[in-house]
Amino acid sequence: MATKNWTDEKVDVYAPKSNAVFSASIKGADFDDYVALRQMLKYGSTGIGEYLVYAYRELDKGYEDKFDFRKVRGAR
Repeated sequence: MATKNWTDEKVDVYAPKSNAVFSASIKGADFDDYVALRQMLKYGSTGIGEYLVYAYRELDKGYEDKFDFRKVRGAR
């Protein structure tokens, strides 16, 4: 039996023009950190999407097989 890989996941990306558009939900426990992040990004004229992709490239790209989803999910 073949092992399932994260690249096997089908995702829908809404891109009405050239940019992908998404919405997000922030848990109440993460609200203060979310506001601090938004303030930091606004100060630097950087969008959430730009930051999200940058953070992935810096922190996770190339290490996807070592990513521990339980840490993220447990942080809720």
